[in-house]
Amino acid sequence: MEITDITPGHHYKSKVWFITGCLAGMGRHLAEAVLARGDKAVITARDITKFASLPERYPEQTLVLQLDVTHSHKIPDIVAQALIRFGQIDVLVNNAGYGLQGALEEITMEQLRRQFDTNFFGMVEVTKNILPHMREAGKGHIINISSIAGGLVATPKLGAYHATKFAVEGLSEALAQEVSPLGIKVTVVEMGAQHTDWWGNSLIRTENIIEDYIHTSNQHFSDSGTTRLLSDPKATAETIMQIVDIPSPPLHLVLGKDALLKVRQKLNAFQKEITDWEDISQTTSFKENQV
Repeated sequence: MEITDITPGHHYKSKVWFITGCLAGMGRHLAEAVLARGDKAVITARDITKFASLPERYPEQTLVLQLDVTHSHKIPDIVAQALIRFGQIDVLVNNAGYGLQGALEEITMEQLRRQFDTNFFGMVEVTKNILPHMREAGKGHIINISSIAGGLVATPKLGAYHATKFAVEGLSEALAQEVSPLGIKVTVVEMGAQHTDWWGNSLIRTENIIEDYIHTSNQHFSDSGTTRLLSDPKATAETIMQIVDIPSPPLHLVLGKDALLKVRQKLNAFQKEITDWEDISQTTSFKENQV
């Protein structure tokens, strides 16, 4: 299926975007692409000192606000400021997040809870604060940035990160069914590896190393940041904008050749496992004469 920026003959109307986690990486690329297209953007990040150039270049289109999504008590005021400035929020992009690298035994429960606070509960808090305004407007699009580590593919040493993204996946699928009758759309963007600093500044590595996992987990990630097939984050941002423009966007959007390959491998393996164990799976059912 091919997508285009604007349906032929359709007069494009600019949108208001609310994007979290814009300090760097995908959030920053998307914010810049949205503004360059002529849309308005509420750009949020924990540190906003590096955003001075955007309001200068796009003074009428840009609102930069400091936001740590784990500070839930501040989110209502941030959303209120966005609505006062632009009057509406058409697209919410839940992008804030980071990775935690460590085998399950190596990470602490505190690290795991912090990972969920940012990647999952922060996303929930922002969404819950913006949903009432989308419901009132009878329209809106929620974009939850995930990865191929979402509801499909898991790899050793990133179990905590995967757990948060599996949670995002499940919640998004349920949310899509809840809000579709209200005119609101939901898309989970399952990205492959991007040419960003995710493996650098956006990844926390546990300091607790257990020797037994060196040959199973640590080795797997020895060169992950350099050997993976990377996608162009600018092209990814353009694709996300196009998806928002089409009338019937997908619930799941897999982006990147590496993502497609790994998702298909997982689906094929899952299908084979189901088939191989089908006889056992059916042993728990009542026999016909017992019902």
